[in-house]
Amino acid sequence: PESIDKYIKTHLPMFVGTIDYITMPQLEISSSEIRTRLKAGKTCRYLVHPDVWQYIVEQGLYRSQK
Repeated sequence: PESIDKYIKTHLPMFVGTIDYITMPQLEISSSEIRTRLKAGKTCRYLVHPDVWQYIVEQGLYRSQK
């Protein structure tokens, strides 16, 4: 987490000393699952990189055709 700590100190100083790190399993998620969730009206915002999420939203990708 050293690089994360550096980022926080630089960009989010108000959170220095308030974040606890936990060990957890890596999530395995497929592009098919992302498309299925989005077509069903569910979010995948926290399952993809923020830039990817922004692109999906801006381009209106994978929305159900109503």
